[in-house]
Amino acid sequence: MSLNEEEEYYDFDSFKEVFLSNFPDKLQLTDKGKEFLRRRREETLDTEGLFVAYTDSGKAYFVPTTKFLSLPTLMRLDILKDWIMGLMNYYSLVGEDWLEEIEEQQKVKEQ
Repeated sequence: MSLNEEEEYYDFDSFKEVFLSNFPDKLQLTDKGKEFLRRRREETLDTEGLFVAYTDSGKAYFVPTTKFLSLPTLMRLDILKDWIMGLMNYYSLVGEDWLEEIEEQQKVKEQ
C-alpha cells in the first residue's frame, strides 16, 4: 500500500492489490478460486467520500454513501465495527507518536 504524495491518502487500488495478494496462489488455479477472487474484487466497497476531514479545524465526519446505506443492516454493523476497531487501533498508535514528540520537545527544552 503506498501513500499518494500529491493527495496525501492511501491509493485504494494499491490497497486492493495488497489485500487480494494475501489470498493463496492456489485460488488462482481453480475455476472456483478464480470466481471467488472476481467476486471479491467486485464486492470491495470503495470508501472514497465516506470520511471527510477538515485539516484546518481538526473536525471530521462520516458521510454514508448510497451504496453503503443500501447494504443489509447486519453487514453495515459488521463493517462499522471493523472500521471502528481499526480506527481505535490507529488512534492508539498516533497517540503514542504524540507522546514521543512531547517527550522529545521536553528534552530539547531542558538542554
